[in-house]
Parts: sequence; C-alpha cells; structure tokens
Amino acid sequence: GGAVGRARKGASALRGHCGRAGGRGGSTAMVMPAAKKARTEDAGPKRVVPTADDLDEGTPVIYFGTSHGFVRDAYQPLDEFWVTDAETGEIVRDRTGEIVTFKSKDLQLLAATAPPIPFDADGNARSGVLLLGREEHMMQILKIFGHPNIEERRNPQLLLAIPCTECHQEGLQEAASKGPPPEVLELGKLQRPDIHVGARSLQMKQVAEQLGGELLILEGFYVLSGVQLPFALKSCEAKGVTMWERHRRKEICNQIDLCVTASCEHRKSEDPAVAARRALAETCAIEVSDTLWGEAVQVALRRRLSVPDLPLRVKDQSGMEVVVVVLPDDATSVTLNGVVLCFGEPAGSNYLVDPAAAVPGGKPAVGSAAGAASEALADGKIQGKTVREWEVEQREFANEPKVPSGWLRVRSRSTNEVYFFNKQTKEATFSFPEAPLARGWTKEVSKSTGKTYYFHAERRASTFERPTA
Repeated sequence: GGAVGRARKGASALRGHCGRAGGRGGSTAMVMPAAKKARTEDAGPKRVVPTADDLDEGTPVIYFGTSHGFVRDAYQPLDEFWVTDAETGEIVRDRTGEIVTFKSKDLQLLAATAPPIPFDADGNARSGVLLLGREEHMMQILKIFGHPNIEERRNPQLLLAIPCTECHQEGLQEAASKGPPPEVLELGKLQRPDIHVGARSLQMKQVAEQLGGELLILEGFYVLSGVQLPFALKSCEAKGVTMWERHRRKEICNQIDLCVTASCEHRKSEDPAVAARRALAETCAIEVSDTLWGEAVQVALRRRLSVPDLPLRVKDQSGMEVVVVVLPDDATSVTLNGVVLCFGEPAGSNYLVDPAAAVPGGKPAVGSAAGAASEALADGKIQGKTVREWEVEQREFANEPKVPSGWLRVRSRSTNEVYFFNKQTKEATFSFPEAPLARGWTKEVSKSTGKTYYFHAERRASTFERPTA
C-alpha cells in the first residue's frame, strides 16, 4: 500500500519498458554516462554506505564511484533503486541503453549532507518545533494556514497533518509522495532545473526515529509537518549568504522535503525553544500559551497520554534541536484578526494535577468537561439541576447553533464555562457534538493525507462530506 505500492508500480514500469538491468550481479556491464567519461573527481568528503532504509526518493547519492545523482524511484523491500544523474537529469542507463537497477551497496551517501553541528561560521544555529494534536486542532490550523502558494517559494510551502501511528518509514514516504499537490511539486522542480527534484521524508523520518515507539502508539493524534521546497539557485548564490548557508541551500535543501512544523536560524546564544516558538508564530501563524509550552506541563501531558518517554526535545542528523509540543485534548483556541491561531488551556485547568487524584474518589479534576460532569453528577444532578431543568434552561442558548438530539448545553458552576452533555451516555465535552452517522456509515481517517472521510461498506461508497442518509 501507499508509497511501497507506488514504488512497486514504478519498478514494474521501468522493467517492463526497458527490461531488467540485472543489478551488479548480472552479466550486463555498467559504465559512466558519456557526458561523464572525461570528468574525474577527487575523493571529496567522507562517504557512507547506506542501508536500504536510508534511501528515499530524492536522496543525493554517489554511484559508479564518482558520479553524483539522486534516487528517482525506490523499492526498499527488494533493495532496488533507480537513480537520476545530477548533471544530465536523465535516469542512469548502462552502455546498451538499459535502465540500471542499483542495490543499496552500490550507492554511497556523502557524510557532508548531514553536518555534525547546526552552526555556521558566524555562530548561527537552527532550531525547530514539531506540533502534535488531535484532529480538531489540525483542522483549525489547516484552515488558518490556507491553500499553499503556487507562485513563489514560502517557508513552509504547505502543512500536512500525518497520523502519529503512520510516522514510520513507509507511512512518511507515502505522505511525502501523495501529500503535496501537483502544483506544489511543479513549483519545487522549477527552483532547481539543474537537478532532478523529488519529494522525500528525510528530516521527518530522522525526527520520528528519535521520538521512538511512543510516537507510533499515540492513537488519534497527528504530527503537523511543514513541506519545504528547494532553494532557488539564485538564492544559493545571493550576496551575504555564508559559505555554510550556501552549502546547506544548494547541497542539502535541494529537494521537496517533509520537515518539522517550523524552523528558523538564530544566534546560538538564543534559547532554541524561544527561537522555535517564534518560528511557529512567524511562519505558521500559530501561538501556544506559556502554560502549554512549559516543560512541566508537557511532561504531565505525556504521562496522561501514557507516553511518558516521548522526548521533549530531539535532534535531527544535522544537529538541529527540535522542541516537541503536544496539545492537550481540551486545548482552547482563539483566532486573532483572522490570521493567527492561539492555543491555550481552559479556565481552571491544572495539568500538573493527576486527574485520578484531583478529587476524592478518583474523579477527574474540575476544569475539564469530564471533570465538570463528574462533579455535577455526584448528587444525581447536572451542575445542581435536573435534566428537565436544564432542558428548560436551553432557552438561554436560543441564539446558538442547535445541538444534536440528546445533547444539552450546560454551564459549569465552578468555571462558568459552557460545555455539552449527553443525556443518554453521560458524555461531556467542550467540542461541539456531531449528530450520529446514518446507518451503515463509518468515520475514517486517510492514512496518506490525514483527512477525515466517511465510508459505507455495503455501498462501497466514500465521501468527504458528512452523509445524511
């Protein structure tokens, strides 16, 4: 499925059109392209022999010992790869014209593509942030961010919400290959007409590996990934660009990359977390409150989600420090001037208190909808009133959107906040409740895009619009 299925199709097409090249073990001789016969290169930077898992589409490689190229198609399960020559832009063929199928052992990575530290000669550093949240958080963010610009390069060009459970190698590469729309892919290719440009998940894969298995068990949560386009050639040679930055733009950031949510360059004397928070606001129009950003609350949220070992900070292979921020289920949001989305905590909430120990009897703490409902139902009433009394009280909310059948708006006595209460299930939530789906329909989430859709098994029908029948 996903990226693997697409890579398998690419492999079949290549073999079907030109016949199999046979790999290193076959009898077919492989030679350097004609354009390269007269060109020799010194040993250059230290090289690394990759494993199959290291080679995504768009990964820069050395082939035939001295020639530079990029992985054009990859099928990791069979350790088979096809390479585009960096100079000619053409797929690598042997002397008979057959397309060459490489094994990972036939290719090399340049260690220089992963600098040991993220500092340049002027003492600058790079830091980033990876935001995790529920589906409703992601939908709010994507709505504010809007459609990607297809006229000029931006940072980031696009935001993608990827289920945490899909943040493994195959899932991330599938998101990289299927997430960006064709217009964004084309704009990325226009930035570097001198080389082959593809979509890869290299940085997100590195960060996901650092986060470990805790990330993969976060059911119902998504990572917010920023899609970065390669720098244009003229930007690589711009006046005032340092030697390190020129190298980074031209040799490292030369593909369409699935990256962390936001990142920026800053003086190394600045706290990476402060710089990352500024980048999130300036490039993605997202603000997170001091409380939610604080390390103590982030540790507490991880414990509540049963992922206590999910790191607060990680580093990618370039050494860039990435702050990992989890939004709580009940995070509130406010839009400022229609352009900045601010996430905060509900009034009266205290994430540092264990919900099970917050009140006698192991009930959830007041300050969440569940806590309010638990407190209210202790005497068989809802916030001191019967269901019938609250049904009469709904007149107070006559100008608000109508709630689905079975739901009531209830005002908390302790915080004065309004939440929603289900008369049948006793469920309480601050999120506006959805009406039950029509019979036969189920709510699903796309593994490749993270988008919600609805599926009817008997009819074999799917739709992005919530079905009414």
